[in-house]
Amino acid sequence: MCIRDRSTGTWPKDMAPVVRSLLIGGAWLLATGFGITYRVYPFWRDSPRLFGCWGVFFAANMLASRWKNGLLTSGLVLIGTPFIAWFSSIAWKMVCIAADPTSLVGAVFWAVTLAVLLAGRSSLRRMINQLRWHLNRHRFEADFQAAAALDLTGGRGPSVLLSPSEDPEITAAKLNSLLTAGYVPELSPSPDLNIDQTDSLMDQELLTTKRRDVQRQIAHVHGKKLPNQVVQLTVDRDRLVAHSLEALRQFPVSDLARNRLEVRFQHEYADDLGGVTRDWMDSLGRAVTREMISAEGSVPLSPLPLSDLTGNEALDLVTIGRLMALCLLHANHMRISLHPVIYKLVVGSVVTTRDLFRETDGFYDTFVAQIIHGSAESISAAASIVGEETLHFVSPFDHRPMHPAGSETVVIPQNAAEYVAALNALQADSLASRETGLLLSGFWEVIPQGVLQAAQLSGPELAELITGQQNIDVLDWRAHTEYTGFSECSSQVEWFWEIMTNCDNAFRMEVLQFATGSGSLPICGSQMLQPKFHISRDPTASHLPQAHACANQLMLPECESLEELSTKLGLACKHGCGFGFI
Repeated sequence: MCIRDRSTGTWPKDMAPVVRSLLIGGAWLLATGFGITYRVYPFWRDSPRLFGCWGVFFAANMLASRWKNGLLTSGLVLIGTPFIAWFSSIAWKMVCIAADPTSLVGAVFWAVTLAVLLAGRSSLRRMINQLRWHLNRHRFEADFQAAAALDLTGGRGPSVLLSPSEDPEITAAKLNSLLTAGYVPELSPSPDLNIDQTDSLMDQELLTTKRRDVQRQIAHVHGKKLPNQVVQLTVDRDRLVAHSLEALRQFPVSDLARNRLEVRFQHEYADDLGGVTRDWMDSLGRAVTREMISAEGSVPLSPLPLSDLTGNEALDLVTIGRLMALCLLHANHMRISLHPVIYKLVVGSVVTTRDLFRETDGFYDTFVAQIIHGSAESISAAASIVGEETLHFVSPFDHRPMHPAGSETVVIPQNAAEYVAALNALQADSLASRETGLLLSGFWEVIPQGVLQAAQLSGPELAELITGQQNIDVLDWRAHTEYTGFSECSSQVEWFWEIMTNCDNAFRMEVLQFATGSGSLPICGSQMLQPKFHISRDPTASHLPQAHACANQLMLPECESLEELSTKLGLACKHGCGFGFI
């Protein structure tokens, strides 16, 4: 029988596994025959007494156990003993060579050994992490698939936001309470209440203490940090979001939570002592924000669906949630723009009507607050704001009815509270999306909600811990700056601080990101930068400003005027993306 196709002259596809198995089997037989001929047989032929000992072992083994086990163990000893003796002789020769490092061979041996260890430590770490990933791949992929397969869009109104460690019914009840508990108190608001002011007066030192409490609790959840263990990520800056999310999925949650991150950009040369990780977090947060915000540039109530970055949009959102939690654990900052309600849902705080409309410019104060007041004049004023003579139970955004007879039902003082509740329910519908649930589930996998509540973290506090201080105080920045080659009264230093004082906050963040890797300051301001922000002198006037992000060091060249320094600083911040040796 011919197994080749005569019409095409090729082997059928079904024969490929057979041929592969025959080739592998032939290779094993050839290797076994070679080993028996040149290792096993010569060893036992030259050691008749040792062979006699093996015969006694074989006889005793056959009498003491079943014949199959006796044959198996005796055969393994018969074949394995020559190879163990061979490897032991090689190891002993290497020990003898290494014992005499003054000889030429010993010196070469140690030089090659040290060179291999130094050159291959990054590759060795990567190989170990890859091996751990493949050995436990079924468990990691199951975790991701379980988090990504949550159905969070069923039915109108608040949906079930599942956390892998929580019961679905309890979670659904919790979310419904979060979205309704804040409605009633705001129907009679105090005129002196200003939530924005109370949020801005948070005690920064207390925030640092709360973050340390979270870090201590995570040690009980994911285990203690292993000594000298890091999670090493290699990413491509040109494919920053997709490549970063793919790299993060190669590690289990416990390793990400308890070990330090070490980031390396492809084709960029820098040792990560903190600056590269800060730059990666900052750049990744801004890149993710560009994917999540709307076309008008506003921050939506629920994260917008991501484009197809890595082939699985659900896993992308879960991984972004995990990344936000890592920022909190490792005291890094990620400039990601999310609606404040998202942070309140993460910690389980009460969501109020003001929170739901916080990002809509002036909508709460000019429209919702008028209706909450409940008088006929205030309702009429609210109707004029949306361009209507009378206000009906329809959405002020897209004129969608919020009631079965919404187009005919007029808002009056007696049903003003019902209108506000319907408006809240409309916002809650857009909040309780599948994207929101996936983001929260990823965060809770790293930091369970119970840990956040035990630390008494609020939503605004969590947002500040993740995003950092983005309003840069120049006076505080200058007060905690050190100098090398300059004094505080040098013209270059005076010009630099004058530029920082006169520019907008966005450019200050660009300069800070260029010098330290992060465009946000730590919670307690510039004094918490480790090491301190440093301005050094570059004697070459033709250079652009340079930075050592890991050391928080900015090197300013000798410039002849403030305008020249400002121009060079702008060029460096605009085109100074990436790391390299100078």
